[in-house]
Amino acid sequence: MSGIGRRYAQALVDAAPAGDVQGLIGDLQVFSQWLRDVPELRPALENPVIPAAAKEKVVEGLCAQAGFKPHAARFVRMVVTHRRLRQWDEIMAAARALCDAKLGILRVHVTTAKPISDAEKELLAGKLKELLKGSVEVEADAAPALIGGIALKVGSTVYDGSVAGSLRAMKAALEKR
Repeated sequence: MSGIGRRYAQALVDAAPAGDVQGLIGDLQVFSQWLRDVPELRPALENPVIPAAAKEKVVEGLCAQAGFKPHAARFVRMVVTHRRLRQWDEIMAAARALCDAKLGILRVHVTTAKPISDAEKELLAGKLKELLKGSVEVEADAAPALIGGIALKVGSTVYDGSVAGSLRAMKAALEKR
């Protein structure tokens, strides 16, 4: 992650109104979704030929229509004005991490061979909360290549309890002999 992404994220979180960091991140995630779903939006906002004033009007209109908080709208406008939209994903990842740290939330990414239900996700979150002694947010996805089992990513640490991971470990152990 670049220093620019961290600096913008730190400025965002530091200037956020007290107790409203999650709402702010929620608004910015909506903007992220727009960047993914509307193919013409990002190129238009990054185009140096389009005047900054026109870009600001577009951003202000979108943010107002979606009911963004003023701080979120100002932040989006600043990122676009300073031509940092290319770092948007980095900024959002850093902002989310800073927000989680500020709120004491530990984000755990769970990968299983088959999709898990919401009930299983909640059960897993409860167990992880007990083990990790803190507030936990679980994000889950499926990767059939795991064959079976589960892989957890907590921060930068990966706990691989999958069949594929066990097979890789066995192969590595056999190759050392």
